[in-house]
Amino acid sequence: MDELLKYITKYCSFLYGEFGFKILSSSSSESFGNAAIELGVGDFNLQFIRDKGQIFLDFKSNYINEKYPWYSMDIIRQAILGEKEYKGLMDRENAEFLHKNFPAIVNMFKPDSAAATVRQLKALEKIRSKVIFKTQTACRPVN
Repeated sequence: MDELLKYITKYCSFLYGEFGFKILSSSSSESFGNAAIELGVGDFNLQFIRDKGQIFLDFKSNYINEKYPWYSMDIIRQAILGEKEYKGLMDRENAEFLHKNFPAIVNMFKPDSAAATVRQLKALEKIRSKVIFKTQTACRPVN
């Protein structure tokens, strides 16, 4: 939990300083050091996750009524920048991307654009799944 809090404080303090986010929930596992902190403002939530020593960020709008309405940083980056790479780990670069593009990200999840955003993000997730599956299959040893 400490590493997650340090990251948020060091790189993402603009979320609560400029945009008014509050901590909604948190959880941690002492045995593995995994942790999660959910922040929210209005109908928009962010979830910082520390898993296996790496930090990730997921986005959610309460306007989206889905079984799993969270979308990862790499998919958000692709939607905004059209990148082909998957840059999902939260580092200084992704914190800067988040800060610079935060208004655009929030606009993606507003009621009038949420449905189109979900269609776009789901399509990007399918492409990512195919790329990951193809990469994993190519790395398997031949019998």
